[in-house]
Amino acid sequence: AHRAVCTQFRLVGPYASMLPTPPYAVVHARRGDKDMGHPGKAAGRFASSDLQIKTVMARLLREGEWLRWLVASDDSKLLAELQSMIRNGSNGNAQLVKMPHINESTSRMQPIVEFFALARAHTIVQSVPGPSGWTAFSTAAAQMNGAMLLACVPPHTTWQLLLAATPAANPDGGTRRLDRVRLLDSVSH
Repeated sequence: AHRAVCTQFRLVGPYASMLPTPPYAVVHARRGDKDMGHPGKAAGRFASSDLQIKTVMARLLREGEWLRWLVASDDSKLLAELQSMIRNGSNGNAQLVKMPHINESTSRMQPIVEFFALARAHTIVQSVPGPSGWTAFSTAAAQMNGAMLLACVPPHTTWQLLLAATPAANPDGGTRRLDRVRLLDSVSH
């Protein structure tokens, strides 16, 4: 049922024309609000998650399966590093897709435009520090169009429990477990 509802969501007006043209893959590195109120511990988790996503991205770029990449992150330093990896680390084969930016006095539309940009991707590589290692933002975007979600999970996260407990709609209206989610770490796969 939620899949049927999701297909009805569209970005309209002048914002729709700003979205990038598929096909492309997305790397979504969420950092800003994931310190869970423990800034000292967050620094270590962030460093570990940053190293992990860079290692995973280096491997994906080396394999060269996806040639167009959009980068979304609320950490400007990590955003710049990932964009640089795509520009420089793929032997010139990968193209950086530009994230649309809203030039308005209020920034309320920017997260919505970013969400719909993620929802157009065929694959989303998700990186989130913390005990659960996930974010609903890119998970929901992936589920809207059936995109593959590659979750870069730190060791000992609750992603496995979330994955086992989260239903997804079948075309017939029934539910099934998420089958287009893969858990990645920096050494396997």
